[in-house]
Amino acid sequence: MRRLLLLLPALLLTLVCAGPAHAKPVLGIADQKASTFDDPRLDALHLKYARYYLSWDVLSDKHSLREADAWFAGAKKDGMQPVVTIARSRIPSKIRQKPTPAKLVAELKKWRKRWGSSTIKTISTWNEANVANHPEYYASLWVALRKGCTGCTVLGADLLDDPQVLDWTTKFVAYTKKHGGKQPTVWGLHAYNDANTFKTTITKALLKGLKGDIWITETGGVASRPRPGYTFAGCGAAFQAKATSYLLNTIAKLSPRIKRIYIFNWGLGSNDASFDSALIDAENRERPALNVIRKYLGQAQVTNPLFGVSPGPKPCKYKGSKNAKAPAAPKKKKS
Repeated sequence: MRRLLLLLPALLLTLVCAGPAHAKPVLGIADQKASTFDDPRLDALHLKYARYYLSWDVLSDKHSLREADAWFAGAKKDGMQPVVTIARSRIPSKIRQKPTPAKLVAELKKWRKRWGSSTIKTISTWNEANVANHPEYYASLWVALRKGCTGCTVLGADLLDDPQVLDWTTKFVAYTKKHGGKQPTVWGLHAYNDANTFKTTITKALLKGLKGDIWITETGGVASRPRPGYTFAGCGAAFQAKATSYLLNTIAKLSPRIKRIYIFNWGLGSNDASFDSALIDAENRERPALNVIRKYLGQAQVTNPLFGVSPGPKPCKYKGSKNAKAPAAPKKKKS
């Protein structure tokens, strides 16, 4: 008893110095299919946020507009608040066209009129903007959207976790400071590289190099990536679950500035998909990564799901990642 009393002050001091643990990031879902909101397994997760990317000229594309109407109706039915990421046109003749800042603001105002200002109030300037280069152009869009949408939260952009991303964001921020007087307080990030190579390299570099919060607006363990490009540390359903666990138990804890994580995506839809990080396969069967998410949310594991457990895709023999190196430091201007 005496020994316990002697140790008590030291224990209390340790707890005080350690400080309070920061709240873990809130989970959301990123998926383009309106049918996602009809799945009771998604309802059971009780998520409050969903992410959708919307072509800048969606109102001129009847097919895309029907899809968007159905998606926003589904999100509203489920009580989910959307974050809308602006993306390129899906009209073949306009894929390479980009809107002027004034044109994009005009389209945004029409969106808010069609789907509601309480629905369209959180916007990311452009989908994976750093892949297309031209940071000053996308920065001009951010400045215009911020001025043209009072009360909206406008993310700097949805950034792909590419090694050159810091050089790109440095130029973006320089433009916004010069022309808008401020810089983004929230950035979007597509964090596939770190999660699927079991590293924190790029995410840490962005946390160090950028001010403001980071919302990981698209991420997840990748079960299959048939197209060339990223080469991750593996693939298959078991690998996907392991990568999802690393995302939620390591990357998510890097900083209290990581506020949200949107898992991409819910259902595969087709076995011909060129990028497969779905939690539900094309036969409506659960993948083990869904139980990883349930655990993160403090929910019970489902050991015998109604439609069965997905057996695939098969594991592969990938080793390492050619995109896993640290982001290059921003290039200094010559004096």
